[in-house]
Amino acid sequence: MQTIENGLRLSVPGGVFYNPLMSPDRWLSARVLEVLLPKGADVLDLLCASGARGLGYARAGFDVHLNDASPTAVRAAKANARKNGLSCSFSCEEANRFIHASKRRFDAVDCDPFGSPAQFLQHMFRVVKPGGLIFLTATDLGALEGAFPETCFKRYGITSCATSFAPEMGCRNLIASAWLAGARFGRGVRPFLCYARRHYVRAFLQVSYSTKPDNIGWMSYCGKCEYRGTRKWSELPAVKCACGSALSWGGPTWTGTLGDAKIVRRLYEQTGEPMLEVFSQECGIREPYYDLHAFARARGREAESTEAAISRLRRRGCQVSRTIFSGHGVRTDAPVGKISL
Repeated sequence: MQTIENGLRLSVPGGVFYNPLMSPDRWLSARVLEVLLPKGADVLDLLCASGARGLGYARAGFDVHLNDASPTAVRAAKANARKNGLSCSFSCEEANRFIHASKRRFDAVDCDPFGSPAQFLQHMFRVVKPGGLIFLTATDLGALEGAFPETCFKRYGITSCATSFAPEMGCRNLIASAWLAGARFGRGVRPFLCYARRHYVRAFLQVSYSTKPDNIGWMSYCGKCEYRGTRKWSELPAVKCACGSALSWGGPTWTGTLGDAKIVRRLYEQTGEPMLEVFSQECGIREPYYDLHAFARARGREAESTEAAISRLRRRGCQVSRTIFSGHGVRTDAPVGKISL
């Protein structure tokens, strides 16, 4: 297959994975690097396939190493680099074996598997520099978002639960899994951007030396009244809602904010990406978003418009924003009892 993506001419032979629907994400990821790292910074594309992602980073001016376990994929990535006049380094190794053998340290590591990144998480901390960046993609949404909690526990060591804010829960669980993996090496992470699109969730993380579990804890959810709440990792999760119903709970998960508004605003100013404008407004609110349709169903009423809900909550002095996770959702610091239709 021959294609052009974000200015790159790519040849993708049979048997080499390439998803054109991920093109906007690959473009945005390169812009993130441009905002946060100097030109020439060392970047690792751990699972490069055709090279579409890593070569996009090279085209943006970074010193990129592309790795894949498939010889066919590495040959394709090399050919695509030559076709676009890009200079990169390459290796053909199973990802974790490459990490353990590598003497090179990277300013950013991107892990975009087809499925779960769980098997690579703790190993990535071996090759990322202190203060460096880790970009993660996961497509096993059923596990991360709560449809298959046993699978999530086996893969990530996290109990997931089904909620009306499932895409966000998937992001929170992915971030927590990275934090838990890094803590074993005396590293922490903080997210500065995350989102859910189509078949995947994506988290952009900065590595730190702080392993205080201030943002790791338990998430409780009531499907009857739409209550949601968090508790610290050291506390037992709540089991009964104030409305009398049993609570679902999940964790340990990420209970902090999902992004850094300053970084996201810089990204928006550079890219004009509408999603980033919305996320810059919502990411300072810790609480999960409310799906207005689910909230209305729980009360046997018609859902109000997003604009009406935002206007009403602002008049009550609450923090409130749209959310990138749902076209009919709002994020607010108002407790569930004060969100009346």
